[in-house]
Amino acid sequence: PIGLPEGRICRFLSLRPAGHLPSCEDQACLDVLCAQCVEELEGSAEVLQIHTRQGSYAVSASDILFCQSDQKYVVVTTHTGELYRKIGKLGEFAQALPPYFLRVHQSFLVNTRRLSGLDKTSWEVLLDSGHRIPVSRAYHGAVLEQIQKCRFKR
Repeated sequence: PIGLPEGRICRFLSLRPAGHLPSCEDQACLDVLCAQCVEELEGSAEVLQIHTRQGSYAVSASDILFCQSDQKYVVVTTHTGELYRKIGKLGEFAQALPPYFLRVHQSFLVNTRRLSGLDKTSWEVLLDSGHRIPVSRAYHGAVLEQIQKCRFKR
């Protein structure tokens, strides 16, 4: 993860411990650079700050496959198989996501850039990772429209 418990946001900066910096001026420059990185990441819709009980993580929106509501939690699944479990509602979390995320069920949001197809017999969207996400009847029209847009883009 990009976010680290020590408060340093950039992995490449954390590889060189602050104790090895020659002077306090270098430490101040490092702190300014880290603050700038934090500002850029927080301002970007492509990078989400996910705060969980285990810590805070910066996750690229394009790495997210789908988000699932699980009672009072939102479970975010990435293409690498990492799971982030955050307290909150799926609708509130959806507002922080870029517009290429689509609600397909009361409990699921999917990354439309990861769609590979639609199984109309079971009404499930297929993701390039092999995951199958159910589509509720209320979202059939929106999903069909999105699948057609994806087909025309390729």
